[in-house]
Amino acid sequence: MIYSLSIVLLLGSCKRKDNLECIKKFKQLDSLKNKDNLYIIPGSGCTGCISDIETLALNNVTNPNKYFLFTKIKSVKLFKNRFGIDFIKHKNVILDTANLFNYPTKYNEIYPLLLFKENGLLKVKKSFKP
Repeated sequence: MIYSLSIVLLLGSCKRKDNLECIKKFKQLDSLKNKDNLYIIPGSGCTGCISDIETLALNNVTNPNKYFLFTKIKSVKLFKNRFGIDFIKHKNVILDTANLFNYPTKYNEIYPLLLFKENGLLKVKKSFKP
């Protein structure tokens, strides 16, 4: 019993690390510096939570310390129509059209996340839940 629990905890911790390690697949985030914020915004889920962070993205698209990764996008065409081509062209806006980002837990994938870089490591700072 204790052995099984240890394996589950070990696999869970590895899985969590792998989820944040997937950020390395996005070359645009290579320039992420300590204290920079990375917002993960799902294409669907908690509507109020998502729309608040989308507004934050629209208002901060030129802020060099804030990055916005949009994931679980159902239609790139609709996304472009909603936000505009100019918005998408900013270096701190990343579209995860291949759904490479994996949330640390399945339960949280309907909520935006805020990650930050500290001492070279990405950490979850906040999950935006109602």
